[in-house]
Amino acid sequence: MARRRVSVPSIADMMRGQKANLTAYEREVLGAANQPSVSGRGRGADGIGVSARAQAQQKMDHELAMAMQEAKEGDDYNLLPYQPTPSINPPRPRTLAAGYDKNTGVMRVRFREGAVYGYSDVTPREWANFRRVKSPGRAINRTFNGKPYWRETMFEQH
Repeated sequence: MARRRVSVPSIADMMRGQKANLTAYEREVLGAANQPSVSGRGRGADGIGVSARAQAQQKMDHELAMAMQEAKEGDDYNLLPYQPTPSINPPRPRTLAAGYDKNTGVMRVRFREGAVYGYSDVTPREWANFRRVKSPGRAINRTFNGKPYWRETMFEQH
């Protein structure tokens, strides 16, 4: 039996296409893509993990707030004390540093290009496993990219 191939347009294709000719399904998908993420998963109009970041900020204690302030000023050691992270590709590691806050359940990771991402809903066991792996990049792809995450803009140079 031959399989019938069905073409499903990407959201970008739908955005470029004429909105008047969209099917009901395409209108629903397009509408959902333009709404902020409620669960923190998926890309909404405001990015990834917006509600997860807001929830983590509400749980932040004074010590974490001070570490974040120091990171804004250029010293991120208290926020990302796990330095350097191991790598299966030492000349070009994907991750450089990481940190975990058990009160908020947020793990932050600095990548080689300088961006810092926060991952929420991380358990202490997942953090311990992350520190044991030989390839943090693979662990992020396998475990943490399925969790709500966001780019920490406080580390970006303006």
